[in-house]
Amino acid sequence: MENEMIRCSTFLLAEETITRLTSEIRNTKDMDEKIRKAQSLLEESNSLLSCIEYDEHSVECRSCHTLSSLRKKIAEILLRVESLSERKSKTPKWR
Repeated sequence: MENEMIRCSTFLLAEETITRLTSEIRNTKDMDEKIRKAQSLLEESNSLLSCIEYDEHSVECRSCHTLSSLRKKIAEILLRVESLSERKSKTPKWR
């Protein structure tokens, strides 16, 4: 697994939170809870993507960015689904 090769303390600290959030998103049936967790996942991913110590020549940094980009996309998809579902519920139903 890619994250086993990343020894960066910034990544490892965030990884604990990201792993917990991902598990909570997967396990909850409550869409509001999924959305709150997805927003937190997005924030954590953005935090890693904006790391001031990023080094484009470092395999660890590039791996971190790859994982963080994927996680950010997952969070954005969940948030987009919620947005579409809200719009659908507000759309008048024609008879």
